[in-house]
Amino acid sequence: MSEIAKKTYLSFKNKENARLNDGRFCFTFVGKYIKSMAKKTSAGGRPTLYKEEYNKTAYKLCLLGATDAALADFFEVNVDTVNEWKIKHPEFSVSIKRGKSFADATIAESLYNRAKGAVVKVQQAVKIVERKPVINKKTGEPTRSVVQTEKVQIVQLEQELPPDTVAGIFWLKNRQPKEWRDKQEVVHTNIEQPLFPDEE
Repeated sequence: MSEIAKKTYLSFKNKENARLNDGRFCFTFVGKYIKSMAKKTSAGGRPTLYKEEYNKTAYKLCLLGATDAALADFFEVNVDTVNEWKIKHPEFSVSIKRGKSFADATIAESLYNRAKGAVVKVQQAVKIVERKPVINKKTGEPTRSVVQTEKVQIVQLEQELPPDTVAGIFWLKNRQPKEWRDKQEVVHTNIEQPLFPDEE
């Protein structure tokens, strides 16, 4: 019996009413008293470290591929605390699930495109050179001299990425493991045939 329960029991004026026939303390009185005292005092325990802004932070971290252990490390708590927050704060759990599913879908799409090959748009800096003849001011005719100007312009190009065999193998091994795993199982049937058939 805890110290609080003992003190509470001893505080009852009529101790005989707090005993059962078999000699154990009757905890109904003690329990009611402790509960009433707990309501008057603080709930006890350490205050939660959870804050409302953790929802958005957890979503962004999960978009970057953070696991529950990484979230716990970021918030400087234990992994069990993160799991407890998920139970007590459904919006926290939803933000983690949204971030993880979006990140997984993005990576899966990238892996799929890499496995099959893709056409991607890239920006490239191109040097443009312009040559203009110098105009004679008196005659208005072009001279043999040329003025050259250079400028850099950003253009958008399409670049074809060839299929990547490693990405393709990885994709197939995970999507169809029975057909594409490295270890193949061969089933032998025991058909009784002589090793050396009799020559007739």
